[in-house]
Amino acid sequence: MNVNKSMSPRLAVALVLLLSVVLMLSGCSQIPLTSLWKLRKFDFERFDPAQLRVAVLLPPGLQFPPEALFIEVQLTRGATGEVVRERWPMRSGARLQPGEQWPADMPPAGQRVMLRLDEQVQARIAALRQRAALWKVADGAGHKENQMELSVKPALCTSAATPQAQPGQGAASVWLRWSDDPGYVVLIEGQRLHRLWPELPDPLPDCLPA
Repeated sequence: MNVNKSMSPRLAVALVLLLSVVLMLSGCSQIPLTSLWKLRKFDFERFDPAQLRVAVLLPPGLQFPPEALFIEVQLTRGATGEVVRERWPMRSGARLQPGEQWPADMPPAGQRVMLRLDEQVQARIAALRQRAALWKVADGAGHKENQMELSVKPALCTSAATPQAQPGQGAASVWLRWSDDPGYVVLIEGQRLHRLWPELPDPLPDCLPA
C-alpha cells in the first residue's frame, strides 16, 4: 500500500507509523475508537524510536522473516524539490528483550511476534526528522509544504514444522507501543489476513532457516 500525503512531514509520518506500520497495511483495517483517542498522544517530532514496538499475534504456522517489513520513505522539500529516500526495516523476534512485555490483553493462543527498529534505523529516523525540521525553519512561511510518500512491504512465511497455512483462514491482532503512557494500544483485533492484506501470496513461501 502506498501513502502519498501533501502535508507536513510530522503529520504524514505519524499517521503512517500509527496506522500503517503494522502487520498488513490496507484501508479496510478498523482501529477501535478507544485506541484512536490514545493515538492522539503520539508526537513524531518527540517520540523515541528505540521504544517503538509492534506486537503481533499471528495464526499458528505463520511467521515473519527476520526483516518483517520495510518502510520505504520519500521526503520532498516543497520549496526546492529536493528529494530524500529512505528504506527502514522493522525486525521480528519471538522472544522478549530485557524490559519488554507482551500486551496484557494479548490472548495466549497463537504465534507471538515482536517487531522493533534496530539502532541504525533509529538513527536514520532521527536524522530525517532533523532534516525536515531544518527545512521548515529555513524555508519559512509562504512555501509549498513538504511532501511525504511512504509504502510498506510486509512479509509472511510458513514454518516448516507446521502444516501449510492458508491465507485468509486465520486472524491476526496488532498492538503498538511507543512510550509508557499510554502503553500498548490495540490497532487490529482478530481480523482475517485476506482483509488486512489482499495481495497475500497463495501459497505462502516457506520460512528460510535461521
